[in-house]
Amino acid sequence: MPMMVCVKCQVKLKPEKNSVHGVETFGRGSDEPYKLWMADLWKCPECGIEVIAGFGAHNYAEHYQPNFAEQFKKAEPKYWDKSC
Repeated sequence: MPMMVCVKCQVKLKPEKNSVHGVETFGRGSDEPYKLWMADLWKCPECGIEVIAGFGAHNYAEHYQPNFAEQFKKAEPKYWDKSC
Protein backbone atom coordinates (compact mmCIF):
# COMPACT_ATOMS: atom_id res chain seq x y z
CA MET A 1 0.00 0.00 0.00
CA PRO A 2 1.44 3.38 -0.92
CA MET A 3 1.94 5.88 1.88
CA MET A 4 -0.71 8.61 1.89
CA VAL A 5 -0.04 12.09 3.23
CA CYS A 6 -2.50 14.89 3.96
CA VAL A 7 -1.41 17.82 1.79
CA LYS A 8 -2.96 20.36 4.15
CA CYS A 9 -1.52 18.99 7.43
CA GLN A 10 1.64 17.32 6.05
CA VAL A 11 1.14 14.15 8.12
CA LYS A 12 0.55 10.51 7.17
CA LEU A 13 -3.02 9.30 7.00
CA LYS A 14 -3.86 6.58 9.50
CA PRO A 15 -6.11 3.56 8.96
CA GLU A 16 -9.51 4.32 10.50
CA LYS A 17 -11.44 1.17 9.54
CA ASN A 18 -10.67 -1.88 7.43
CA SER A 19 -13.15 -3.66 5.18
CA VAL A 20 -15.64 -0.92 4.44
CA HIS A 21 -18.15 -1.35 1.63
CA GLY A 22 -17.84 0.85 -1.44
CA VAL A 23 -20.53 1.35 -4.04
CA GLU A 24 -19.63 2.10 -7.64
CA THR A 25 -22.47 3.66 -9.61
CA PHE A 26 -23.25 3.55 -13.32
CA GLY A 27 -21.52 6.92 -13.79
CA ARG A 28 -21.53 10.62 -13.11
CA GLY A 29 -24.82 11.85 -11.78
CA SER A 30 -26.09 8.31 -11.24
CA ASP A 31 -27.31 7.03 -7.89
CA GLU A 32 -27.91 3.55 -9.28
CA PRO A 33 -25.53 0.96 -7.78
CA TYR A 34 -23.40 -0.95 -10.27
CA LYS A 35 -20.74 -2.85 -8.24
CA LEU A 36 -19.85 -3.42 -4.59
CA TRP A 37 -16.25 -3.31 -3.41
CA MET A 38 -14.30 -3.80 -0.18
CA ALA A 39 -11.69 -1.19 0.75
CA ASP A 40 -10.16 0.57 3.76
CA LEU A 41 -11.03 3.93 5.31
CA TRP A 42 -8.06 6.20 6.07
CA LYS A 43 -8.18 9.42 8.06
CA CYS A 44 -5.91 12.40 8.72
CA PRO A 45 -5.19 12.57 12.47
CA GLU A 46 -5.03 16.38 12.28
CA CYS A 47 -7.90 17.66 10.12
CA GLY A 48 -10.02 14.51 9.88
CA ILE A 49 -10.23 14.27 6.08
CA GLU A 50 -11.19 10.72 5.07
CA VAL A 51 -10.03 8.71 2.05
CA ILE A 52 -11.11 5.29 0.80
CA ALA A 53 -8.14 3.29 -0.56
CA GLY A 54 -6.83 -0.24 -0.81
CA PHE A 55 -9.65 -1.60 -2.92
CA GLY A 56 -9.63 -5.31 -3.57
CA ALA A 57 -8.52 -6.66 -6.94
CA HIS A 58 -12.13 -7.51 -7.80
CA ASN A 59 -15.57 -6.38 -6.78
CA TYR A 60 -17.65 -8.82 -4.75
CA ALA A 61 -21.04 -8.13 -6.30
CA GLU A 62 -22.47 -6.71 -9.54
CA HIS A 63 -25.90 -5.33 -10.41
CA TYR A 64 -26.93 -8.25 -12.63
CA GLN A 65 -26.41 -10.94 -9.98
CA PRO A 66 -29.58 -12.37 -8.41
CA ASN A 67 -28.58 -11.54 -4.80
CA PHE A 68 -27.21 -8.04 -5.54
CA ALA A 69 -30.11 -6.18 -3.90
CA GLU A 70 -29.68 -8.20 -0.70
CA GLN A 71 -25.92 -7.64 -0.61
CA PHE A 72 -26.37 -3.93 -1.31
CA LYS A 73 -28.82 -3.64 1.57
CA LYS A 74 -26.28 -5.25 3.95
CA ALA A 75 -23.40 -3.00 2.79
CA GLU A 76 -23.48 -0.36 5.57
CA PRO A 77 -21.93 2.13 5.75
CA LYS A 78 -21.80 2.85 2.04
CA TYR A 79 -19.10 4.94 0.39
CA TRP A 80 -20.07 5.98 -3.11
CA ASP A 81 -18.02 6.36 -6.26
CA LYS A 82 -20.01 8.40 -8.77
CA SER A 83 -17.05 9.30 -11.00
CA CYS A 84 -17.05 6.34 -13.39
